[in-house]
Amino acid sequence: MASNKTNNTAAKAATAPVYPTTPLAQIHALKGTNPSRCDNQPLFADDKDLRRLTNKMMRGFNVAVGNTGITPMTDVEIATGVEERTEQWDALKDSTAAFEITESLSGKKITVSASDMLRTFEGIYTKGGKVIAPKYAVVWAFRRNTVALYTAAVRDRMEESLDPVVNIPAVIRVYANPGDRALDALRENENKKDGFRELSWADKVHGARIMHRDSMPEIRFREVWAVGTAQKLFAFCKLDKRYPEIGMYDKVMAGTLDLSSLDKEELRKLANPTEAEVDQNAVELFLNDPTVKAKTPMTSKKDLKAIGDQCPVVLIAKIVKAILANEAQTVIRQYVANFEAINAGVDAAMAPQPEAELSADKEELAS
Repeated sequence: MASNKTNNTAAKAATAPVYPTTPLAQIHALKGTNPSRCDNQPLFADDKDLRRLTNKMMRGFNVAVGNTGITPMTDVEIATGVEERTEQWDALKDSTAAFEITESLSGKKITVSASDMLRTFEGIYTKGGKVIAPKYAVVWAFRRNTVALYTAAVRDRMEESLDPVVNIPAVIRVYANPGDRALDALRENENKKDGFRELSWADKVHGARIMHRDSMPEIRFREVWAVGTAQKLFAFCKLDKRYPEIGMYDKVMAGTLDLSSLDKEELRKLANPTEAEVDQNAVELFLNDPTVKAKTPMTSKKDLKAIGDQCPVVLIAKIVKAILANEAQTVIRQYVANFEAINAGVDAAMAPQPEAELSADKEELAS
């Protein structure tokens, strides 16, 4: 009698989705187009990470877990793809590096020489002495598509068929804008396991910025991240767009600003002020010292000048102008010398009028 484990495996295989396959040669992962990884971050943490994923992909894509997303390339993208493939081909011709791995199919240690890797590349990506022009750009599964060459080279070295790793189960989608494309990639990367490397805060900011630039509301961010993370990223993007002089995005990419250390609620207060517009100084103060609580800022100089120029109460106007001119102490001292008369005048002006006087005033106004 078959074990439960065997039965479960068979059931999973029977119910796994079926996707049409696309030749690997027609697919290309364009540099700088992965919204899940900022440009200065490598796809693989180290050689161990590369070998681990190579082993996971030895039988090809596990469609029960995920496939790859691709989209038709423009003429410009095709030309770029050809250029990038040519550069890779030239680099492999000059390479002397070997790739060693204890592969998962047989448990044997396999050494793929530089010439083995070059031969495999030429067999997949070239024809008639030229690189094959790709037709589709990768939308998600950049790591799994990138590692395909290594997996194919190992299988070739073992004299195994390349079919499982060069015929890719793919979903072909056409996008109206960059934001929708980024959303698909981010959602897939945050909700799967095979081929996945956890996104750093820099990676998340990189992807969130693409979505925000495409005017996506916060609710769409929650399709990718948990509510708290989505709120923090959305608030960050709002402030980064509002105050480009601060260079918030660049600081995160450079590692000089750690988004994980910033309090989400304080960040949201700065991005969504309820009483007055938050100025750039308040934002910079918070970023430099995350322990500082977001506060409603003092009245701006522009508003104070308007009060000084337009306020009909002479005393107020003069004091405000004195503050702006840094002469507050001198002017106020003059008024303090006559505080009794001033206070008496203010009290008299603000005192409620008797009913008879109010009625007389109304009659005068009506006449």
